[in-house]
Order: sequence, then structure tokens, then C-alpha cells
Amino acid sequence: MTSATGGPGAALARSVLFAGWSAETLATAAARFRPLTVYQGEAICVQGEPGDEMYVVETGRFAVEVGVAGRSVLLGEVGPGDVFGEISVVAHRPRSATVTALTSGRLWALNRAGFRELAIQFPSLGVTAGRLALARLEDTERQLANEPRAVLLLQPHQDSITIGRDERNDLVLDDPRVSRRHALLRRLGTTFQIEDLGSTNGIFVNGQRVERTTLADGDQIQIGGQVLRFDPSVLTHYARGRGAQVDAIDLVKIVGKGLTILNSVSLSVYPGELVAIVGGSGAGKTTLLNALSGVSPPTRGRVLYDGDDYYQHFAAYRQVLGYVPQDDIVHPELSVYRTLYYAARLRLPSDTSSAEIEDRIARVLDHLELTARRDTEVRKLSGGQRKRVSIGVELLTEPEVFYLDEPTSGLDPGLDLRMMELLRGIADQGRTVILTTHATRNVMLCDKVAFMARGGHLAFYGPPAEALTYFGVDDFVEIYRLLDADGAPEQASARFAVSEPFERHIASRLDAGAFAGAASQGADPPTGRARAIRTKRSGGPSWPRQLFWLTARYLSVLRGDRVALGMLLAAAPMIALVMGSTFDKHPFARTIDDGGDVSQAIALIYVVVAATIFLGSFVAARSIAEESAIYARERLVNLAIAPYVLSKVLALSLFALFQSAALVGVVAMRLEIPGGTRMLVDWFGVVALVSLASLGMGLVVSALSTNTLRAMLLHSLVINPQLVLCGALVPLKQLDEGTKLVSNMTIGRWGVSFLGYLNDVNDLFEAQMGSFVTNDYADQFDLEPQRVVAILVGMFLVFLVLTMLALKRRDAR
Repeated sequence: MTSATGGPGAALARSVLFAGWSAETLATAAARFRPLTVYQGEAICVQGEPGDEMYVVETGRFAVEVGVAGRSVLLGEVGPGDVFGEISVVAHRPRSATVTALTSGRLWALNRAGFRELAIQFPSLGVTAGRLALARLEDTERQLANEPRAVLLLQPHQDSITIGRDERNDLVLDDPRVSRRHALLRRLGTTFQIEDLGSTNGIFVNGQRVERTTLADGDQIQIGGQVLRFDPSVLTHYARGRGAQVDAIDLVKIVGKGLTILNSVSLSVYPGELVAIVGGSGAGKTTLLNALSGVSPPTRGRVLYDGDDYYQHFAAYRQVLGYVPQDDIVHPELSVYRTLYYAARLRLPSDTSSAEIEDRIARVLDHLELTARRDTEVRKLSGGQRKRVSIGVELLTEPEVFYLDEPTSGLDPGLDLRMMELLRGIADQGRTVILTTHATRNVMLCDKVAFMARGGHLAFYGPPAEALTYFGVDDFVEIYRLLDADGAPEQASARFAVSEPFERHIASRLDAGAFAGAASQGADPPTGRARAIRTKRSGGPSWPRQLFWLTARYLSVLRGDRVALGMLLAAAPMIALVMGSTFDKHPFARTIDDGGDVSQAIALIYVVVAATIFLGSFVAARSIAEESAIYARERLVNLAIAPYVLSKVLALSLFALFQSAALVGVVAMRLEIPGGTRMLVDWFGVVALVSLASLGMGLVVSALSTNTLRAMLLHSLVINPQLVLCGALVPLKQLDEGTKLVSNMTIGRWGVSFLGYLNDVNDLFEAQMGSFVTNDYADQFDLEPQRVVAILVGMFLVFLVLTMLALKRRDAR
């Protein structure tokens, strides 16, 4: 490389850094450049070495290459007017690639000091150069995302190979979703078999989860967020980077009686891009986001992750995405730390140590600037801080793709900006970030903006600044007005579909993405060839582990709401005190002379059963409905329905048993219940059974409701027949057959009958009324105790099954 004489001439004027500069300013800039003559084969930059200069090409062609796993990958070529080397100058980083002259040529070099002086004099230069450097870094990472790297040669003498997060494995995968000892690759004669070693998140072969399977040449193995390609001699690793390319192809969503709310939408998002989906109400923003994320699949169309069909391999890819709905996905009663702690226990592999969890939580808190709020209850945080906690829950597992529904909703302009800057920072780490928003104040921070129009039409997709030019307006608000006119959505969609921005930002990307996706899987892409011995629906912790941590979390939630907890604990004793003050002291005495009163005895039994049903079902009716958003998000990750429901049962059963004991105990203190301790134990058993059955009924109500208000309304409707048709207010004998059938399906009917049987109400009736008054209660108080126990237990079990079925109906898949 030698110095040359002459001026930069047209080279600077053709470069992106100085486009649009006047001749006078170009002359000022050119004075700081140093001319260089280079020869064919000469290396101008070497990857990994420090650099102090950037270059503008005047003449010649230059190859840009990156070394990967001992070999060189060609990223592209640069020629006249192109710029290279700016990353080292702007970002003070070592050379990110090697640039070699393919022909002799002439360059103009600018060192770091000269660049700094020019950037001070002409601020636009610094901005343009910074964007160019960032774009090139992202483009490099994207091009290398599916570059195969041989990570382990399969030696003939090796009969088994362990894979996992622990450094003692033969193949170490540094990923929080990978268990310490995750998988075993075993040689069986001339074939290889891979086996899951009891990992938390499982093994996926060609998109299907397997416990054990024989591998074929070309099979793709996903472990956590890591992808390996198998052939009989080597395991090849596809380093996808921190993000994933997300492609949508002709997405259509039809609901109800043929109403289209998403209309043939296509777009493409690269790793490291921050994309905002904007538009007015009813434009299909959330519908598009849910279709991309898997929350609600489209009616037609395809979603591709790195060229792979997302919905065909849903169980595998659900591990690599983060989703933050508009509603908070955190419990307000928990502290910030406890929120992240329980999320880590439920999402990270079961062998993740406490020290690892503490370290990960500390890093997330630091990244989100929440360290000072570590021990603050979520309900005491500002709206922006609560949203950051929701994001922190997702960051624990280092997702590749982030979806956020209206993350800035309800925030003031200052917090809106801080939230967008936070998301910009997450995208700059290489993650794919897609959000919906009504606000357009800060969309210029985004790489791309998707303008949706009424009816789910895509009116534009591209850089925010380009959107203003495309629509010919000066403000994003004016775009809303343009798209709001009658017929405008259809016209805007049709216009964009044949536009140059569509070709550049969508069509060309989709073509390249489809090619890259096929290439990453080899000439013969996997088509589900895995011969699985046993498969599972999804990854995640085992049922016992989920049950333990879900129960612990729910108990913490109940304990965190001190007012509600106090009322929950005090309700039964207070109701019992009222009963004791209302009824005579000896309602169950056999004769009137002894103070007995059979009508009061029946009334007392009724009130005890009614109070038990209400107390047992009330909290349960809120338990699922009040955390619908949390349930939906965790279900999308790895939550199993059975442990979730059972965690509610275990936690609420403790309160149900306490309430039963308190109710019976306080009543027995104020009133005389014949039979001594044995009778009190029997009373407690009956009341506890009624309480548990009521708990199950409350869970069904909660599972059928998507919010607390609906749950309370449905609860009032369900509890009414329990109280009216229990056989105490009106004897069953006086009911018609249809009403009697309904009565037999209520908890109250069997609770009243059981307590009436225990206290021998029929005998009291005969002793006090004689043969002059017909005992219409006779049949309902004459029963077999074992049969009633079986009925109440059966009701409880049926309610649990109905709860699980109701939750199953919520699933998107």
C-alpha cells in the first residue's frame, strides 16, 4: 500500500457519507483524507486487528471476508463510492472483517482524529457514519446467522457423547434454556441415537420433541436455542445469533361469520430490528402481532422463523420468544425480586442453581434499571416500571424474538420515550423486537414501521422516515387521517403491494429468507423423519416441579394482599359468631322442654352450609380470572394445565380447611351440638367436603371468566341455585321432578342432608311434632353416609376436570 497524489474527486461525492454535500463542504472534508494506492491481493484491513482509519473507494474492487471456525466466509464486495472500515473508527472496535483488494485501486483514508474533527464541524457526518456502522454490524451478524460451524467430530472410538450446559460435557452449549446434562448421543453399531437425559426443555429433532430417536444424515437437532445438524462424522452448529428472522406470508384472519380482520399481510423482520405495528383502532395491529407470536394463529398464511414454518414446529420455537401483552403479566402483590425469582424457577432448567438464578436476576434488574426497586411490591411501581418488570420476566431466558402489545399505552411522553429507548437497546443486542402502538411520537427510533389500515390491510412497511415520504406528509398523524377515509384502506393496500418499498422491504427479503432457510437445512431439508419412541407436546419443568413452584407463588400472592388475607381468615369466625348470637343455645335438643327447636336446627344447618359454599367458592372464583394474562403467557411458554389447577387447589384447600374448622369450632363454642368431640369431628368432615366441592365449583367459574368482574357475576348466578334448591328452604318432597333433579346436582342439597342425618333431624321432628305434622324432610335426611361422601368427592373431581377443559379451550393450539 503506497501513498498517491491527487484529490478525492468524485469518490467522496458518490459515497453515502457525503451524499448531498455541497462542493465547498466536500472540499473541506477532502482536505483531511489521505490518498492510498493499493495492489491486487493486498489486505487493507485484517479481522481482529485494531484499526484507526476508514476508507472511501475511488477505484478498484475489494472482497470483504470473515473467518468462521477456521474458514473464510465471503460477505460481499465493495467498489467505487463504497465505504469500509468505519466500525473501528466510530465504535473503537477491532476490525470486524478482512478486506482484500481484488484489483489494483485507489482509496481515500480518514483516521479517527480527522473523523472526530469533521464530525464536530459537520454533525450529520457522525450520525450517518454511526448508522452505517450499526447497519453493517447487523448485516454481518445476519449473514453469519446460519453459517455452519463444525463443533464436534464423531470419532470412531467414541461410543457416547454428552451435551449440555455444564463444562464437563463433551459438547458444551452456553444457553440458559439448556440443562446441565441435557442429551446423550450414543453410537449403536453403524447408527447414532440421541436421548433426552431428563432435561427441562427437551430435544427437538426436525421440529418434533423426542425422548429418544435414531438419527439420520441431515437431521436438525434443536437443544434450547441452539441448532445442530447431524451427519455420521460431525455435528455442525448453526449459530443463529441472538435474534431470528421473522417472515409473514399472506396472513389472513377470519372471525365470526366471515369477518376478515387481517387481510393478506406479508412482511419480513431481520434480527436486530425494532419494528412498530401502528394504526388506528380496528386496524388489526394486535391480530397481526398474535398471528406472528403464536397467541392466535392466522386462518391462512405462513409464519417463518429463520425460514422454518413456525406453526409446524410450534413446540420447538415457543422456547425462543418473549411475549408481553398489553395487560401486566406479573402479580401486583409480589416484589420485583420475587416476581423474577418465581419466573426463573418455572422457566429455567430444573438444574439451574440458586447462584445462577441470583446472577441472572441481578443482571436483568441492572439492565432494566430496577435494582433500586428490587424489594418493592409491583403494585407500588409506576406504569413504566411495571412494564419493565414484565419485560424482565421474558429477559430471564434470553429470548431471540420479543413481541410487545402496546408497551407504551398509558405512559406519559417522557416514559414513552424511555420505554422505546429500552426496546431499541434490546434490539441493538441483536434480538428481533416487534411491538404494536397507537403513539407515533417515538417511532423514529424503530428500524421499520408497519402501517395498518382498518380491516387489517397493510398500507406501508419500511423505515419511518420513508413512510412520511411515501405518503407525502410531514407528520405521522396525517397518515392516520389519510387511511381513515372511506375506501382508503383497500386502495392503500393495493397501491403498496405494487410499490418499490414493498419489493425492497418485503418481497426481496422473503425470497432471500426462503432460500436461506432451505440452505441452512442442507440440500435435503428435514421433513419430520425423526423416529420418536415417545413424544411430548411441549417443553418445560416436570409436573411436580411446576406444582411446587406454582403453589409457592400463589401462597405468596395470597400472603402479599394483607387486607384480603385478613378478611379471608376472619370471615368464617365472624359468620360463626353471628350464628351463635342468632340461634338458641340448644337447637338440637330432642324435646321442646329441653330447648330444642327442629325448625331452628334446620335453619342452622342451612346457614352453615350456605356460608361454607360461599366462602369456599368466592376466592376460587377469582383465582384464575384475575391472572388471565399471566396464565395465557405462561401457557404459551411451558405451563401445564393440571399442575396449574392443582396449585390453586392445594393453596386454597388450606384456607378451606381453616375456614371449616373455624366455622364449626366457633359455632360449637356458642351453641350446644350433642354428641361431643365425635360429632364435632363429623361436622368438620362434612363442612370440609362441602367447602372443597365449592372450591372446585369456584374454579370452574374462574376458568370460564376472562376477568374478575365476569367471574363475580357468574359466581352470583351459580351460587343462587345452591342456596335456594338445597332442600332447607323448601323440602325436596314439595319440588317437581325437574326441579328436584336440578337440586340433586347442587352441593347444598347434599351438605344439608348430610348434616341433617348426623344430627338425626327426623328424630327431632317426630319427638317435637309427633304424628300430627307430616315430616316432608324425612326422605332427604334418611341417607347412606358413604354415598353422600362419594357424591361430594365426585362433584369435586368433576369440577376439576371441567376447570381443566375450560382452560384447554383457551389454548391457541
